[in-house]
Amino acid sequence: DPKTGRTQTVRDPAINSSAELRAFLASNPSLAAERGQREATLILKSAAVGMASILPIVDRPGRRVEIRLPDELQAEDIRHNDIVYIGPFVRLGPLAGHYLRHSRYRYDTASGSLTDTVSQKDFVPAGELADQRTDYRIAAKFRGPTGNQIMVLAAMARNAGLLQIVKTLTSTEGLDSFHDALHANHDVPADSFEALLVVTGFRRTDLGAEVIAVNPLPARLQQADAAHTR
Repeated sequence: DPKTGRTQTVRDPAINSSAELRAFLASNPSLAAERGQREATLILKSAAVGMASILPIVDRPGRRVEIRLPDELQAEDIRHNDIVYIGPFVRLGPLAGHYLRHSRYRYDTASGSLTDTVSQKDFVPAGELADQRTDYRIAAKFRGPTGNQIMVLAAMARNAGLLQIVKTLTSTEGLDSFHDALHANHDVPADSFEALLVVTGFRRTDLGAEVIAVNPLPARLQQADAAHTR
């Protein structure tokens, strides 16, 4: 900073993993001396507070629970462990290739919108964080390669609203409402689905969440992958 003489750390929201940073620097070698990965860890408030609601549910005698950042997730973890992901859609990391090829939703980083590739409908956030707002979130659950369970609770461009999704899926009242939406579509199994939710809020306070679509995912994504490659 030329005014203070201090070195400032700036996060580029278009770079969301170590792999993306390496690709960026490889394409822009003249910037490599000024840019690089810092070891400081940033954990979103919504992820930290959301874990406080989820951990008591998944913890049980004999089960080992670990908390990892996306860059720390390994292929063996996806094959053999149950996983609950809480965070931005763009930070899915190794889970992205496993899940997104079967998802009907595509995220546009420029507009912060989601597009349903089947209906071709766009879901665009509205309002500012300093005022009344509307945001869209994804909740998905599916079986991993060895029958392990993977759940994704993801925010789009803005992380506001993610806590409301966690609340919806960890409270008795919220689960009752979610199960009603899930069972309204008889083709959607309870252990392999993706749901689109709309969250309303005012400033940083979430006011409510509503399920607007629930669709099935393949029973086991690895089986679908194998059938696709043969």
